[in-house]
Amino acid sequence: MRSLTCLLLAPLFSLACDSEATPPPDAGTVVLAHDEGVDFATGTTVTPGTHSNTDLYASTNGDSGMKLTTGGPTIIENRPISWFKTGGGIATEFPDLASVPVTPLPTAVDAMLHAKNSLGFLLETADGDYVRGWISSATSSSVTIEWERVAE
Repeated sequence: MRSLTCLLLAPLFSLACDSEATPPPDAGTVVLAHDEGVDFATGTTVTPGTHSNTDLYASTNGDSGMKLTTGGPTIIENRPISWFKTGGGIATEFPDLASVPVTPLPTAVDAMLHAKNSLGFLLETADGDYVRGWISSATSSSVTIEWERVAE
């Protein structure tokens, strides 16, 4: 009887082990087209991407480029992001993701109106984590972002 009970309960225990939450990805690469966004908690692309369902989303900027904006509770309340601009307000270009700073933590909301190659950012995600990213490729129809979660 004991063997039969163990045999019947074994599948339940394996399901409990399989149903444990997997940790969020620590890094990745995402390609965003117009009206797509990324959820950094899962590392997945969301279509359509909006302020309410993504950490960062791409939209048309009114000309031939891409605008990148952080998500937030409302369309006008976005989460903080740093684009690491120079004293003159020009976005700094970086050679790779490892060169993008992890400090200071972002405190302001700042959409990137013209996403272009080599720009880097640090943003606060919906779950309170911080992610740094680097645009490895940008065209009028897509943006490729390499990213990684950073420790506070």
